[in-house]
Amino acid sequence: MRKRLKEINGKRAHFTGTFERYGEKNTYMGGIATTVLLKDIKDDEGNIISDHLWFNNTKEFSKYNLSQGDILDFFARVKSYLKGYRGYREDVYKPVEYDYKLSYPTKVAKQSQGEERYYIERKRVKKHHTDGRRYVYVGGTAFPVK
Repeated sequence: MRKRLKEINGKRAHFTGTFERYGEKNTYMGGIATTVLLKDIKDDEGNIISDHLWFNNTKEFSKYNLSQGDILDFFARVKSYLKGYRGYREDVYKPVEYDYKLSYPTKVAKQSQGEERYYIERKRVKKHHTDGRRYVYVGGTAFPVK
């Protein structure tokens, strides 16, 4: 079980992870969906909260040409889910238990080598009236938005 994720269940937070590889899974209607494996998922303080997590290859992940070892920053919501065998076969024993995952990844950004990203979460972005560029205003200070 991912104990650190259990503590922040239901909350959205900032995470980083290292891209390992792409994968595939079967979908409900018989298709195949591409997935992304991230390992060494860390929180804002640099604590490892999970050794690995699988994500659907959403538009946010598809923006980047990912290769093994790329570090990704993203925001995600922590959710619980049931894992284990829920069938009727008696020869299979895998108890059902709650585990925790990250869902709805947003603001995915690929880090360059040695670069650290700093985020200002949910602050108002305004367009500056003189140069037309966008800025985030925090405590009266303007920070340009790329």
